[in-house]
Amino acid sequence: MKKHSILFPKKKSPSYHIDEMFFKEVILHIVKNKISTIKSPLILSIQGKRGEGKTSHILEICNNIDIVVILVHGSIINGDHEGEPVNIITDAYFEASEITNQGQQCVILFDDIDTSVASVSEDREYTVNSQLVNGIFMSLANDPYHIGERETNRIPIFFTGNNLTNLYSPLRRTGRMRIFSWTPDKLVKIKIINNIFQDLISDEEQQCFIKIIERYIEQPISFFVDLKNNLYDNLILDIISQQNNIINFKSIEKELINRYKERNYLNEIKNSIKMLELKKLHDFNK
Repeated sequence: MKKHSILFPKKKSPSYHIDEMFFKEVILHIVKNKISTIKSPLILSIQGKRGEGKTSHILEICNNIDIVVILVHGSIINGDHEGEPVNIITDAYFEASEITNQGQQCVILFDDIDTSVASVSEDREYTVNSQLVNGIFMSLANDPYHIGERETNRIPIFFTGNNLTNLYSPLRRTGRMRIFSWTPDKLVKIKIINNIFQDLISDEEQQCFIKIIERYIEQPISFFVDLKNNLYDNLILDIISQQNNIINFKSIEKELINRYKERNYLNEIKNSIKMLELKKLHDFNK
């Protein structure tokens, strides 16, 4: 059973703002790994605060330039049995290589790698699987064209995590890995969050909405994604209730579109953001 997801390019999302600096890092990493005349690290590690959109940025950029992403969550690279995490990594690399053979460019994204056995932090037990995982990453970084005796294509690899300084030190050396630290500033966060809500906020409401963002600017971008999801949830439940709890998908979708045009969401956003903030605080204190 596969432990990774294959994400093929789909329709571009106009509601996602991509930071220019982040875009350059990702594009350069992919291109330089596909040009044989340039010696480039196989791995680009992107670290930063939780919930600020590192993984979603990579996925959106790759989607926009028609690149397939094989996604492996860091928590999967732990494994219940000795050697299992290595098989997960090599299976993903072999599959990415095969997709490349079929004429489609492909990358591998290891999301939250610092939650896996690849981390060598003091509070994490260094196991046999830790040694094996770091060994396979070292082997790929040194020779991206082979796994054992089997030939492969060179596949650009991305790591994301909150703190990647705990990764195996030799793996982090120049030539094997490049580390990019990303903390979106206030302007970038406003642009990203504004785009997320562009289908709910009219031009006349922009300035008022920006003030709301600024008030909660210390919250991660994921906080605002949750906020929008809450608005959708409440709206859908209200429509279902008015339809006597009869589920008619086409009818619900039509009603959603109509309500987009006629409702003022600013007050609902203000109310929902307070409730969400209280929920986050409650979850944090559990």
